[in-house]
Amino acid sequence: MIPTISSTTTKLSSTVKTSSSSKSIIIPLSTQTSIIPNPNPTPNSYIQPKIAWSFDFTLTDAQNNQALSASDDSTYTYVNDHTNDPTKAAIHLNQMYLQAPANIYFNKIFTITAWINYISFNNNNNNHLIPSTLIDFGNTNQQDSIVLATMPNSNQMSAVIFQDMLESNNILGSTGLALNTWYYVAYVYNGTAGYLYLNGHLVSSASQLAPNGVERMNCFIGKSNSNSSDSLTADAIYDEIRIYDVALTKEQITSDMNDEPIPISVLPFTYKHIGCYADQFRRDLAGYYFDMTLTNTPQACMKACNSVYYKYAGVQYNYQCWCGNSYNNYGPAYNCHLTCPNSTNDGDLLLLCGGAWSNDIYEIMPIDSSDLSSNNEFVLSSDGGSGSDAVLNSSTICENSMLKIDCPKDNIIQIKYAMYGRVSITKCQSGKYQYDKCNLIQTNAVANACNGLKSCRFHVDSNALNQDPCPDYSKYLDISWSCRLPL
Repeated sequence: MIPTISSTTTKLSSTVKTSSSSKSIIIPLSTQTSIIPNPNPTPNSYIQPKIAWSFDFTLTDAQNNQALSASDDSTYTYVNDHTNDPTKAAIHLNQMYLQAPANIYFNKIFTITAWINYISFNNNNNNHLIPSTLIDFGNTNQQDSIVLATMPNSNQMSAVIFQDMLESNNILGSTGLALNTWYYVAYVYNGTAGYLYLNGHLVSSASQLAPNGVERMNCFIGKSNSNSSDSLTADAIYDEIRIYDVALTKEQITSDMNDEPIPISVLPFTYKHIGCYADQFRRDLAGYYFDMTLTNTPQACMKACNSVYYKYAGVQYNYQCWCGNSYNNYGPAYNCHLTCPNSTNDGDLLLLCGGAWSNDIYEIMPIDSSDLSSNNEFVLSSDGGSGSDAVLNSSTICENSMLKIDCPKDNIIQIKYAMYGRVSITKCQSGKYQYDKCNLIQTNAVANACNGLKSCRFHVDSNALNQDPCPDYSKYLDISWSCRLPL
């Protein structure tokens, strides 16, 4: 029992190991947080835009057959696209604009990408300073608008969200754009902050209000929703405007800029089991859906939802995987007892995948891969005598998770650095995390627990480390270590 939805679905595989014991016990995943390694995405798993206007001699979107309407059919022309490919085209709008059909184009997180070539700017028209608009999708008088435009006089690209009528921080590019020059623009919003890219490079970012997931009636390309009668259209060439319902990474933005398939990029993450919650036709987890008929498990569903940057994953009715950034619209449920497709009756562990109209929900807590994964940087050991090299590994472990270090045969652990606290709001975003001045060096404490061992297990919390540098905030452990031969 599932309604038809327009979101792209992707199947990710997962393997469940079961014991050879003949006794079968049905249990959910542990409520303890655990580390899931960064999986390799399947070769055919690619992120698709929610909508994409290529302007290749058409105003119709190839994804959903969404046609743009032109304010004046006689004042737009098709010209060479940004690649000068004769089989493709871009559209030149001069003193006119395009309008997209009313729709719910944005839902909490998004990415907008486009190629733009300004022929002239609206810097001073009838003595009014007017932005040159790339897109403005919203409602009357900029209510719920999401805007990409160049600022008057400075010609800096800007990106802003209006939450209802409340304007969030305006993100400004570092330098002004030149006329008659193609630029690739990407605007990424991840739920808390916006990021502005030009030609694949991050130029500015700021915290911003989340957009309302409402229907937007005035969705313009080349025109503003400002209530000023002088909000004239831009004189510019537009190409490959795309809207994604995920927050693309820098690597994925590079793929989009190069018109290449965008592979799913799954960051490592911690998780914890939330519980069983009721669902209805208007979905409790309304962000994204994956049909995982043959592959569903809580782990596989979490990996899938993490790949599209949602905070919660819910397994339902054996094969369904739902993603969202909030839950509990309909209260708890008590029927999450269906087994997953990958479970068997041969072992002593059967994984649960929700029930009829009930999600078994897990919280996903991504960790920045630049801080979690081993960096494979080879450095000289500090013994000064053996001349041997060791691999320096760096990880971030969220509070209330288990630190696990294993060294290969004949090697032992050597802790190089450990910091417990919070100096970044981008790591381990669970609980109260918007604080970055909490720094307690714990190298000696972790070294005393792990140095000289082949394997070490260390629960990251204030009790184990004997100190809590910021009791009101969630914390993490930054750690660097190597595995080396004993002296």
